[in-house]
Amino acid sequence: QEYQDDEDEDSDDDEDEDATALAERLAGIDLDDADKVWEKLTPSERRDFDQLLSKGDVASLLPQFTPWWKLKVPIQKIQELDAPKDEEFKNHCPEIWENIPKLSELFGSKEPSPLLKFSVLNLLYSYAYGVRFLYGDHEDSLEFIDIVESLVGTSGSLAGVNYDLADTAVEAAASAVNLHTHLAVSLDFSRSVKQDVYDLIKGPSPEDPQYYLLASLSDLREQFRSEERRVGKECRSRW
Repeated sequence: QEYQDDEDEDSDDDEDEDATALAERLAGIDLDDADKVWEKLTPSERRDFDQLLSKGDVASLLPQFTPWWKLKVPIQKIQELDAPKDEEFKNHCPEIWENIPKLSELFGSKEPSPLLKFSVLNLLYSYAYGVRFLYGDHEDSLEFIDIVESLVGTSGSLAGVNYDLADTAVEAAASAVNLHTHLAVSLDFSRSVKQDVYDLIKGPSPEDPQYYLLASLSDLREQFRSEERRVGKECRSRW
């Protein structure tokens, strides 16, 4: 057992030394320049990277990212009557758009289609996929808008597609990733986004089941509005 422990410690030391050596070799290199970074890798590192690409396991190279909707409020079985409500989760998620109208107000005298809720699930998958794909750096990002539009435009309302089951709506968005190879990461990644949709629908707690749903849709609206303002500003500057 002692031999095994010593071996593990030596392995950890080797990994630390490898990481330090790689950092030194990449010092001063523009990490966005793929050719220059590739030149600095050893043959072994290039081979390992090629193997990861062939297995579709590139995500293992990236740091762990935990989206805001994974934060849950623990429910205490016994609570004091005057205990303040735990709303710390609101500090970690997007602000909800004020004065959100009811669907009945938007549709006037017509009743909204019962299939609409499934389209929302399809959209939520596209949103969560974009946020995860960009590791949370999706604000004011044209790439994020492109991801959402690509997935919804292939599998959702932008493509004129309606669904009558929740699983079908989510699976359609997940399958749409295969039609955009530059967005494909791994099967595990796609499965994690399906869980994200479930987390967004459940909310932070049973007491606030709709909060994360409204927060994600509000964030999505804000990102599209931000991009709209940017495009409008560019157009005005050209004219």
